[in-house]
Amino acid sequence: MGYCVELKTDNMRMDLWQQAEAHVAASQSLMRTRLVESDVPYTDVAYQVVDASVKAEMDYLDCSHLQLNDEQIHQLVLQRIQRPWKIDGALVSYQFLKTAENVYWGVFSAHHILMDGVSFSTHGKSMIEAYTRLCQNEECPTYSDVFADYITENREKFDTFEVLEYWRERFNNIVALDFPLPSRQLKEDDQGEINHEVEHVLEIQLWQEIKQYCKQNRSSPALFLKSIYGLLINNYCGAESDFVVTEFSAGRSRQNLRALGCYFQSIPFVFEQHLFDGDKSFIEICQYARQFSKQLRTNQFISDLAQKRLHPSSRLHFTYNYYHFLPTIEFEGEYARSRNYDPDLRGPVQLVAALKDEGLYLKLIYLPSLFSDLDFLPRFESLVKQILSGVERVGDLEFILPQEKVILKQHLLEAEEPRAIETIVDLF
Repeated sequence: MGYCVELKTDNMRMDLWQQAEAHVAASQSLMRTRLVESDVPYTDVAYQVVDASVKAEMDYLDCSHLQLNDEQIHQLVLQRIQRPWKIDGALVSYQFLKTAENVYWGVFSAHHILMDGVSFSTHGKSMIEAYTRLCQNEECPTYSDVFADYITENREKFDTFEVLEYWRERFNNIVALDFPLPSRQLKEDDQGEINHEVEHVLEIQLWQEIKQYCKQNRSSPALFLKSIYGLLINNYCGAESDFVVTEFSAGRSRQNLRALGCYFQSIPFVFEQHLFDGDKSFIEICQYARQFSKQLRTNQFISDLAQKRLHPSSRLHFTYNYYHFLPTIEFEGEYARSRNYDPDLRGPVQLVAALKDEGLYLKLIYLPSLFSDLDFLPRFESLVKQILSGVERVGDLEFILPQEKVILKQHLLEAEEPRAIETIVDLF
């Protein structure tokens, strides 16, 4: 994963930008980390090595003659961030693009085992801060290296007997989810399936209404969006029992808010099936989600490995990632555009929600051999609008889109034996 930041300047000092990179890297042990593959049987696959010093090498590409638009720049950056990786390959990459006269893009990427999304935001600000100081002939700021201490503190918290007992009980009624429609079959010569991504934006006015609704009902946007996600998963997969969605949490204490490292935690969230009964209200789902989170406390400290051992393995898995830390970066007194790039995970169906200038940005990521979105995000927006307009009972929520109602009406008129439509999948 990684990020890019746009730098508009009449006097770009490449030598000072590289010095800034070297300074930030030298201050953080994670930035000096590499893996050494083990050649000893029955041992760990690889071992972590932290070098005493590191040379921050940067690739420079001048593509200003190509006159690239924003989408082409995005695709170019994406190709340079999400690349095949070998276990003994570089964990950190520095790149710099010139896309027009006096327009540059600083590009940074790192393996997800080193850094989380908050860290990339912090790294971008640190880079510009260090570069600005160097341009002014001042000393670079000092950055604390605290991630190793965080790991030491948390080793005793994770997977305790009490934590594992709590989750054994919570997972008692869990069933594996599946998607009943035939999916794309991989061909024998396929080198590897590529994630399919669908994007959708809820306009800023709708976002304001969501926040107002949450304020009135003692909820939060994160819980609101997660509850709608659960409604759709339940309908798409025809769930008949409780199911799990993995939620990503920042996992940071106050003293670690601006530190570099991989602090995030994946925490299972259990949707109990009774929440989707027709006579339940949507706000009851939000209240359940709020109470679930409040009750976690120390029980949130469960490792990914323990989660896989405790709940049933599934062909299909869903994750939820709500971003609320996207940075505002300034460069030479002006707002600098930036963009974060998510890790290229293969397998789970991922919903990413992030607030941007134009509104709430939604992205659904999945493998076509496992899932099909079937207008998942437009249905998401439709449910949001229904709830904000006053529809409360789960049984009164419409999962079918207006244009599909026309087709369905025609089917009912023409079919000798019309099919019962209970879930979205029944439409197809």
